[in-house]
Amino acid sequence: PTKPRDTAAMRALVLLGLLALVEGFLGKDQCKEMSCSFGSNNLPNARWRGSSGTTRFLGTFSTLAECEQACVQYKDRKGNGCKSFVYHDIERETKCVTKRQCFDSQCFGSTDEKWEPKPQLGVVSGRHGFGVGSAMNKAFSSVETIPTAMFGGEEAEGKGGDAAKRKKAAEEAKKKAQQQKDAAIAAQKKAQQESEKAAEEAKKKAQQEKDAKKKAAEDAKRSGGKQGNKAAEEAKRKAAEEAKKKAAEEAKRKAQQEKDAAAKKAEEKRRSEAASKEEARKRAEEQKKREAAAKSSSSSKGSGGSGTKASSKAADEARARKEASAKAAAEDARRREQIKAEDAKRAAAESQRQREASQRSAEEAARKRAEDARRAEEARARASQKAKNGKKGASDGGAFMGIEGLELLLSASATRVSISAAIVAIMATFFGARHAATSRKHRQIEAELRSRGHITEDGSWLM
Repeated sequence: PTKPRDTAAMRALVLLGLLALVEGFLGKDQCKEMSCSFGSNNLPNARWRGSSGTTRFLGTFSTLAECEQACVQYKDRKGNGCKSFVYHDIERETKCVTKRQCFDSQCFGSTDEKWEPKPQLGVVSGRHGFGVGSAMNKAFSSVETIPTAMFGGEEAEGKGGDAAKRKKAAEEAKKKAQQQKDAAIAAQKKAQQESEKAAEEAKKKAQQEKDAKKKAAEDAKRSGGKQGNKAAEEAKRKAAEEAKKKAAEEAKRKAQQEKDAAAKKAEEKRRSEAASKEEARKRAEEQKKREAAAKSSSSSKGSGGSGTKASSKAADEARARKEASAKAAAEDARRREQIKAEDAKRAAAESQRQREASQRSAEEAARKRAEDARRAEEARARASQKAKNGKKGASDGGAFMGIEGLELLLSASATRVSISAAIVAIMATFFGARHAATSRKHRQIEAELRSRGHITEDGSWLM
């Protein structure tokens, strides 16, 4: 018969085997003392290898069990313990681009009771509480002491009678742990599928936004071309107004200079007249002095003889002649100054008329240049548009020039400017695509050019 001690030994061996089986099932990647949730992150705002607030960096570990033990044994300076932990698995961590985005093998603990895990692949969150793995581990943590107790006596044999129940409980725990593991894997797959679906939706949305931006850029480019033409016309108009304003200012400045010159001449004339009057006054005073001297001499001699009377008469006649000559000279000087003033006035009026005519001609030339430039720009724009549309131009009546080029040449020959612009438009319509013009209009324009002498009877061109 089997001895009680041998029976106890067999039971101990069975329990040791069961312990090894449970330990192999739990492994290093299972929580042993805390309740864990796979695929969830209770500390999503943790810093890379750093602590902040109630979140503490516990270190880097190669297994989940080591991270769990670090949380169980942690105490801060105030004596607060680790209430929950988060472990980033090395193998399950999602791919990352930079080093600071990789949290693999890092372990974090929290000193508060907050428990709000967020779904995240490759992350395990644990906290103090009931868990299948921890319950199994605690249930069999004391099995190592069973052999000693069993080999010690009858009491151990009595305790070994519950081995069957413990084995059954271990199998149930293993089954539940496997179910939990399968559920975690299914949840991970589902999360991965949802992530892929969200990535596909984001990619599709990004492509749609890209297409919308491209279309908007094309629309902006087309509208920008029209705005560019308007801007060019506006710039030409402003340039013509600026030239007109500049010409007006120049004319005003020249008029002011001529006005100042006329005022200066008038001042010189006034001074000359004043000098002439002063000279005539001085001569008159000298004449009076001479007459007074002559009278005094005649009175001192008395009424002498006929010779004295004759000399007095001759003196009077000479004095009268001098006065007449002085008056005639003064009158001549006045007439000369008057003639000079009238000549200056006529010259100023003529200069003003010439300036006005020059200003009008400059404005007319600027207007014609602007008009020719506008027509040349329109012709080039039409030629470019027809080239884009890809239409082939057909020559009517054997002519090599387009309607636009002939119209522009006709306008340029009328104003005698922008001949080069007309030639450019002709070449553009000749080498590019242009619409088919009616032969009747072509013949009308050709007849107009012949009437103006640009086309001879033999068909040669005269530029």
